[in-house]
Amino acid sequence: MREPGLKTRLLGHPITFVGTFGLLALTGYGAIIQPSTFWLTIGAVLAMQQVSRAHDAMREYQAWKQEWDSMDDLPPRQRTKRPRWLDLLIAAGVLLGFLAYEGQLASGQVAGIALLALLAFALFAGMRALLRRGSPAKRARKATPVAVCVTHPLLRVPGMQQAYGALPPHCWQVLDHDD
Repeated sequence: MREPGLKTRLLGHPITFVGTFGLLALTGYGAIIQPSTFWLTIGAVLAMQQVSRAHDAMREYQAWKQEWDSMDDLPPRQRTKRPRWLDLLIAAGVLLGFLAYEGQLASGQVAGIALLALLAFALFAGMRALLRRGSPAKRARKATPVAVCVTHPLLRVPGMQQAYGALPPHCWQVLDHDD
């Protein structure tokens, strides 16, 4: 598998993913308050789609790289994994907490933004689940990118006795076999 390009690496980074999700939530909130900004929300949805694809490509590459590196004799690096949704909720909580602390928003607005962020997260997760649907065979093909299964040889292969019997006399001298 080839290493992703610079664009995919930048767009697929978790910070970019969380930032674009925050942009989607804020533009969605702005479209509710001021309907003329609806076009910004459409742009944020399209940006989120691109970032999501790049993020999936990076995760796939990182999983492949981890499997590739596990073939080495060195022990694999242990890393704790958090669910992705937890990262998004933490980022949304930090953003809302900052806005509430600075007093920029009234308490009703903070609750409204939190509700919109939660709805945007649910909509995004639901759309991703719908897009990821597919046959189990298709998912299995993606899970194992390289698989070779040979049940029997394509050409007839001689047995050991036939192979040794077909050797020329000078090979018998090398093998120290008297005939």
